[in-house]
Amino acid sequence: MRETHYQVPLVLLVEDDAGVCAAVVRLLAESHIRFETACCVRDAIEALREAQFLDVTFDGLLADFDLPDGSGCQVVHAFRRLCPNASVALMSGSADIQVTEWMRRDGVALLVKPFLNDELRRWLVRLRFRAPKIAKSCHSI
Repeated sequence: MRETHYQVPLVLLVEDDAGVCAAVVRLLAESHIRFETACCVRDAIEALREAQFLDVTFDGLLADFDLPDGSGCQVVHAFRRLCPNASVALMSGSADIQVTEWMRRDGVALLVKPFLNDELRRWLVRLRFRAPKIAKSCHSI
């Protein structure tokens, strides 16, 4: 009998609100998803560089849209250069039409705050099923 082993996904979580970050971390842990956290664009870019240096592959990005030192879109662009086929979702309390159009065109999921845990769980389920496939498709920045 042939067994299929799935890689445990690794998510980069970028969120500046400590309460939201703690709630998402709790859900990631309950879902058996590994994660790294960053609270701003600068820290997220540094986490991506460190991952590249260590040859670590992120399977997903979950980033706040409004960060203290920029936009979650900046993180998405840097992340996509590292792992173009990984799952990406932005969290936002509001999103204008232009941003929503960009997200739809680029395959970025939107989680509108306050989002339900079930919405995040659905994104995590999709991530889990994609993780084994994307692990081999990532390349250097």
